[in-house]
Amino acid sequence: LGFGLLGGDTTASADTTAAPADTTTASADTTTASSGDATTTAADDLSGPIQSLIDLLTGASTTLPIADIAGLLGINTTPIPSPFSDPLGFVMHPLITPIILAAVTLNIPAMALAQGALAGNLVITHLLMQQAEG
Repeated sequence: LGFGLLGGDTTASADTTAAPADTTTASADTTTASSGDATTTAADDLSGPIQSLIDLLTGASTTLPIADIAGLLGINTTPIPSPFSDPLGFVMHPLITPIILAAVTLNIPAMALAQGALAGNLVITHLLMQQAEG
C-alpha cells in the first residue's frame, strides 16, 4: 500500500530480503552520516539570525537583520506582483492561487483561510519592512 516507501513490506520472500538487508544497512549508515551533515548545515544556517538576535538582546549590536529574521520565521518578504503590470505572476503567486480556487469552487471556509493567510502575510511583511526602514 505504501509502495515500499515506509518499509514494513512483508510480501517479499526470505531469499530476496536477505541480500537487500545488507544493502539497507550500508545505505542506512550512509544516510545517518549525511543526515548528521545536514543537521550541522541547518544549525550553521540558523546560527546567523539567532546570534544576531542574541547580540541585539545583550547590547553587542543595535541593528537587527530583518531579512534573516523573516527567513527564520519562514516569511516571504518579496512583494506580491501587481495584477495590472504582471497578471500571470499575480495569479500564480502561492498566496493568491488558493483564494482563486476557493472562489471558483465556492468553498467559503477555504476562502476565509486563504484570505487570512494573505492578510497575515501582508501585515507581517509590512511590519518587518517598517522595522527595516526606520
